[in-house]
Amino acid sequence: MPLLTDDQLAAWRQLQWATALITSQFRRDLSAAGLSLEQFDVLVHLAWAPSGTLPLHELTASMVVADALSRSGITRLLDRMERDGLITRTVSTTDRRRFDVSLTTPGRLRFDQAWPVHADGIGRYFAQPLAPRDIGELARILDSLIQANQNHEQGSEPAGLRNLDVRERGRDQDTGEHNAEYCCAPEPAVHDRRVRGEQQREERDETRVLADATTPSSTTQNTAIG
Repeated sequence: MPLLTDDQLAAWRQLQWATALITSQFRRDLSAAGLSLEQFDVLVHLAWAPSGTLPLHELTASMVVADALSRSGITRLLDRMERDGLITRTVSTTDRRRFDVSLTTPGRLRFDQAWPVHADGIGRYFAQPLAPRDIGELARILDSLIQANQNHEQGSEPAGLRNLDVRERGRDQDTGEHNAEYCCAPEPAVHDRRVRGEQQREERDETRVLADATTPSSTTQNTAIG
């Protein structure tokens, strides 16, 4: 194992600290808008989906905060959002073994109210402190880190969820430019592997759901993903 230099350790601590500070600011702003960062993570993907609906396994694979949540934690998050009327979960019309998650009208309204504040935060906490040349250099550096870790991931698939692919969903349909992005993933291949993994787990879960539904004692349908 190579020894780390003082400069490398200092840069690593700065990256962690900057990420923690900015994330904390986002949490504070979203809390003032009545949302948690986790709820916003769900809403932003559904809002940017063309139909406002995503298969459950694709939504789960796309969530940035999914690494920090257990599968039961994600289920409880979606349960609360459904009770609050922000989303609905329905059996897929194309495959009844699966579920779709859709943005409701109140959910769209809540996202539309929160997004300007969040976009303003991206500007204040991230973009404005940096010169244009810094943005380009930072993008290059982060791309190197992303590529290196994706290459590592291909050889050893991690247990947690990784990356987010919202580039196309966040693209302005008229100009072709990206909106102020929540975050993004550079390689669709990684997102596709996550989707396949989530899809396989969801199929196992939903097979159990359908089996339970055929028994006399089953009165409700479990939409848990874990």
